[in-house]
Amino acid sequence: MENHIKQGIIIEFFGLPGSGKTTLANMFADKLEQSGYSIQKSIYRINNECNTIARLLIKTYTTLCFTLNNFPFIYNLFSFIYEEKNIFRNLKDIIKQWINICFVLNYINKGNETDIVIADQGVIQAAISISFYHKNIDLNSIIKRLISQISKNQVFIYVHVDIEKDLKRLKNRKNGKSRLEKENNTIIKTMQLQKIESQCNTIANSFKCIVIDNNESYSAELSTTNNINTIISNLVQEVITKYLLRLEDISSL
Repeated sequence: MENHIKQGIIIEFFGLPGSGKTTLANMFADKLEQSGYSIQKSIYRINNECNTIARLLIKTYTTLCFTLNNFPFIYNLFSFIYEEKNIFRNLKDIIKQWINICFVLNYINKGNETDIVIADQGVIQAAISISFYHKNIDLNSIIKRLISQISKNQVFIYVHVDIEKDLKRLKNRKNGKSRLEKENNTIIKTMQLQKIESQCNTIANSFKCIVIDNNESYSAELSTTNNINTIISNLVQEVITKYLLRLEDISSL
């Protein structure tokens, strides 16, 4: 049975690198799809299923097209960011953030008006990435500016995990791509995680996010599969009850 909603919605997962955002987002999307909802997972597929060359080509093309179509917004956003001195270390960082923002906003708004878009790397992660090199940047203002470009409803889900467990997860990860995974100094890595955790907690309070605890899925004494399935089942029920039922198309019942 298909479930139709009147207006599209973005469901974005955010949290520490290695907290389980991508795994949970993908399982959550599959569960919703099984429940009959129309799901769009372009961001996940491009980030996790495309090879490096294909991903680079897609993101470069997307960035150029989005910038041409939304130049005033991109110009004003980076003008606002550059009010903070030395926020980026070099041109490479500027280009990375430019591509990331354009890619995320393009694919979040892509698809049918009634699609449910699932993002494991969305506007909040993009904002946190921008703030990586500057402790005083107004993170909430960056997020609000990015949200202003989204035409659909938004639900933000904060995946919480303790820093100690996250450090172990990052250490055991293979082919890690994030800055933190490339950092070899444990003290520096811990301080960076503490900063991101503080930002995530502030965002969760400011934007009334759903918070899920993913600590048990890291426990060797418990069944990881059962824990994750329980988290997903509870999360799907909460999102359907709080958000999707209000958007369902009565004519489809």
